[in-house]
Amino acid sequence: MNKIAVALLVCLVPATWSRAAGGHVVAFARQDGALIGPALVGRSSTGKLADYPAEALVPYQPNKRSQALRIRPERRDILAPPTCILTIVYQRKPPDDEGRQVVIVHSLYPGPDIGQLRGDITAREGVVFFYWEHPGQPRNKSSPEDTG
Repeated sequence: MNKIAVALLVCLVPATWSRAAGGHVVAFARQDGALIGPALVGRSSTGKLADYPAEALVPYQPNKRSQALRIRPERRDILAPPTCILTIVYQRKPPDDEGRQVVIVHSLYPGPDIGQLRGDITAREGVVFFYWEHPGQPRNKSSPEDTG
């Protein structure tokens, strides 16, 4: 992630965070990357495929160009994992006539960078998705009310 994108997050992300491995340049000058911080930022919308039984998974189509597997919504016993990773997808525009830089933030979400939503994401990245409303693991083990 470049300095301009990092500057955008100054108010959102503590200075002690660092760039996660795997951020990469994608098509149409869009870029993405992940920041890893010292504090939890929420619950990840994905988990590692190997961590979940096949009978807990159903086909999912994030958009017209992609497919993946997702945890069944009725499997409330499987909790979305907490994460310290914040992913940002952004696009830098060329400076205008007055030299001002414009950066468009397309997406900002808790969890690891999974790349573009194209093709079979589960096969490519080894991840499964959770429904946005799916309960998550408590951020603090002593706070059971923090599960969803």
